[in-house]
Amino acid sequence: MGAFTWTPNETQAPGVYKISVIAVADDSPLLSLCRTFAATVKGTPLRCTSFLLDSDSIFRARLTAIDGTNYTFQASTNLRDWTSLLTSNAVNGSLDFSDTNASGFLFRFYRVLIGP
Repeated sequence: MGAFTWTPNETQAPGVYKISVIAVADDSPLLSLCRTFAATVKGTPLRCTSFLLDSDSIFRARLTAIDGTNYTFQASTNLRDWTSLLTSNAVNGSLDFSDTNASGFLFRFYRVLIGP
């Protein structure tokens, strides 16, 4: 059994790429199968460009993101249980987030999911 993986880099976005995969069985008679599919890379990968805890104890983050795509910001105190804080979409390739409750936690972890 095999696996195919590909992670596009920034220079490959946006674009559509034809990918062919050939599987060969080492049986007798020799068997093979080829499939071609298209992979669409929509835009620049989500990336955190800045984050800080400002003087008012508000956590702020700015991310590069794909315009029109929904993103959900979540927080956790234990990396196991997550609470959704905000769902928003990018404007002009940028997405901003602020957590005014950050100072109320000894530890607070964040993640961003694509979609609502």
